[in-house]
Amino acid sequence: MKPDRHNRGLILVIVLVLVAVMSIIVVALGALAQQSTGAATLEASRLRTSLALRSGIELAKAMIANRPAEERIWLDGTATSIEFGNGIQASVAIRDAAGLIDLNRARPEFISTLAARVGLSVAETDRIKQMASTLAPIEKSNTKPEEGNRPSPIFSIMQLMPVFEQVSDPQRQFLAATGLYSAAGQINPYAAPQIVLASIPEITAKDIELIEKTKKTKPGTQDPAMAEMLERLAPFLTTAEPRTFIVEVKIDEGSSLIPGSQQQAIVSLGEDPKRPFQTIALSW
Repeated sequence: MKPDRHNRGLILVIVLVLVAVMSIIVVALGALAQQSTGAATLEASRLRTSLALRSGIELAKAMIANRPAEERIWLDGTATSIEFGNGIQASVAIRDAAGLIDLNRARPEFISTLAARVGLSVAETDRIKQMASTLAPIEKSNTKPEEGNRPSPIFSIMQLMPVFEQVSDPQRQFLAATGLYSAAGQINPYAAPQIVLASIPEITAKDIELIEKTKKTKPGTQDPAMAEMLERLAPFLTTAEPRTFIVEVKIDEGSSLIPGSQQQAIVSLGEDPKRPFQTIALSW
């Protein structure tokens, strides 16, 4: 018995539907496979980039260790281009941690001057000063605060984000000029950026000019004028041998790497020759 026209038409429709469904499945599987391959490639690039950044940090440690102790004071965050081989190029910057204003140890007037210079609001400035533990003034006081009344130290710059009314240029400038890792809250003038130098209470334009001149010449002995300035601004300045450094690494070029990736590390010199460095913090 031969199928009639109606049955033949129905079979054709079923075949066409099955072909369409199979085509959709094939396309979907192809897209999924392509997506999985792309994700695997991206993950491999991330891993290679992370290893390259970490290599840059370890290289920076070697650069610090190989530098004479008396010359580490000049580390001011100037970037150096480094070639790792295989076409990988990165920028490495090293700064004495005392080149930035320590929110936990700097005097309150130092923080106020910086905040006013970059343009933070009075409310933002007051909240930051309330958060800062100001360890230096507490240590200098003859009376210690009662247990539980002492403010907790800031352990991450990101804690300041809720303080800001918005995040624009003034807030970014403030964050770029502040840190948490100086020894006593004083500033190494040779490692400080211009915004930090200009925020030092009682400093003059002539003082800043003298600091910049000294940074260029790097004299073996201290200039009398520089010595007088350091003594006059002793509550705010120090030229003690640096022990803690801010290292920043940025990937500039490299096959299968993610250009522009950055990593920052806070590293501290130790006394053990077998483990000369301690990594205090890592951030991306």
